[in-house]
Amino acid sequence: MFDDQDKKAVETKILTPGEVTVRQAIYAVAKWIAPPGEPPESYVEHAKRVLLQFDKLGAVGKQNLYAWKPGSTMSWPEIQRIIEEVHVSYVYLMKNSHGHIKVGKSNDPNVRRRNVATGASGGADLLEQVKCPDGKVGIVEAQAHHNLAQYRIKGGEWFDCNQQAAWHAVAAAFRTVYGREIEE
Repeated sequence: MFDDQDKKAVETKILTPGEVTVRQAIYAVAKWIAPPGEPPESYVEHAKRVLLQFDKLGAVGKQNLYAWKPGSTMSWPEIQRIIEEVHVSYVYLMKNSHGHIKVGKSNDPNVRRRNVATGASGGADLLEQVKCPDGKVGIVEAQAHHNLAQYRIKGGEWFDCNQQAAWHAVAAAFRTVYGREIEE
């Protein structure tokens, strides 16, 4: 995905037009986000979301290139907060009018509930949600689906089980992925 030009060293205090391409900005942010030993290429989508959030806050100017001067527009703690916030997604439980439970993932479970409720006769209620940082939401969701396989309804994300069984499956998946319990 990235060539050697994209990977050239970018000074962390300034990304300026004419000196840094969009791909270099994405690579630089992905590199800051990636845990030690993990490839930045795995964090490209997160880096794009971070840069878009910076753009919304006026800290990044787009003209084909990013002009970013965090030192003058945002403090480093604010940048770190945005990186963490953008990188957090949720695994959630919803219940439809038939009593089936949906185990899914979303950056905003309330928006997802509204979307699901629109398509579901009788609506849907958001029951539970858990933050899954570090881009591991898909792993937690997949493990929870695996844990609930015996209750799956026609290969989708809906399960014929009670809320307690579904939440237990999500909690076990969370524990497997993060090595700790869900914090209340």
